[in-house]
Amino acid sequence: MKLTLASLFATSFVLGVAGFACGRTADASPSTSQAAPGKSSDSKEGKWAASIKLVGSPKVGDDFFEVSLTTSGDFHVNDDYPTKFKTGDAPANVTYPSATLSRKDNKEAFTTDACKADKDHACTIHVKVPFKASKAGKVTVGGTLNIGVCSPANCLVEKIALDVDADVK
Repeated sequence: MKLTLASLFATSFVLGVAGFACGRTADASPSTSQAAPGKSSDSKEGKWAASIKLVGSPKVGDDFFEVSLTTSGDFHVNDDYPTKFKTGDAPANVTYPSATLSRKDNKEAFTTDACKADKDHACTIHVKVPFKASKAGKVTVGGTLNIGVCSPANCLVEKIALDVDADVK
């Protein structure tokens, strides 16, 4: 991958905004995690756990899956970070209404649960991702959750890839 001055500046700017929005320092290297299909993914440092699941039994037509992330310890979801879910490549016979669901533009797709110890912050976020299957069969749906999580000491930018196998009826 060829790095340009503009891409280095853009990365530094995004990380700086992530840290500034929380009033803490940002981790300079966003981490990327890959979960096995239908499995959860945990941060290596135990700061969050993410999962993906089908909601009900997928049928031909409109359906959706849900992606969830729950923070651990003193971490919470960064409300100021531009959280989004980017769908992966659609398998044959599946379409996604949108390649990207952003929390800012698709508020109805994102819900949160407050932290038990700190009701001012969310410790869990859920994203309902729609998809449409045109015929029955086995497919894998999913994508990547881009999110910021913060503690009193620092903020992290995470990219978490999640997929789930669906047997469309």
